[in-house]
Amino acid sequence: MVWTSRELDLLIDMAENRLSEMMVVDREDVRERNALRTGLEKLSGLRGRMPKGRHGPARDTLTTTEAVAA
Repeated sequence: MVWTSRELDLLIDMAENRLSEMMVVDREDVRERNALRTGLEKLSGLRGRMPKGRHGPARDTLTTTEAVAA
């Protein structure tokens, strides 16, 4: 699977929006909030590892293999 920087930005934005709108009222909500925070941290880490395309064609994607290795 290949992720573009636009896709990662969209996922990060969606997770941030969900967290900001979330009303925690029970244990399930706490688990969901914690999972969202963890996922957001991972997505943000991947976004910071996007390859730069300075020498040659711009590469604005990150493969699943690269993401796992990061």
